[in-house]
Amino acid sequence: PTREEVLDALRNDQIIVRYQPIVDLPNRQVVAAEALVRWQHPEHGLIYPDSFIPLAESMGVIEDLTWRVVEQVFFDVGFFPAAARDGLCEDRAEEQHRPQRAAVRAEHEVELP
Repeated sequence: PTREEVLDALRNDQIIVRYQPIVDLPNRQVVAAEALVRWQHPEHGLIYPDSFIPLAESMGVIEDLTWRVVEQVFFDVGFFPAAARDGLCEDRAEEQHRPQRAAVRAEHEVELP
């Protein structure tokens, strides 16, 4: 992927989370889930993190990408920390129709060029 494609992915909510269950084998019960970041590219389909994380790190936008993943996980499980509700996150009223792909809009968010 190119620098511009990574920026487009962040701007256009193409960063998604998939969950892998963690199973307690002796009890045969799902005890947790691991959040796995993926990029749903409009032309290339699903892209795995080894193809875009190093580029996001070198571009200085890894913090923004991380916050987007964290926010998506929180909303997927119906939880959002008080610190985020109290000023780090913008009002989500207009985004209620797409909670699975909502983006963090933090006061100290990394500026996207």
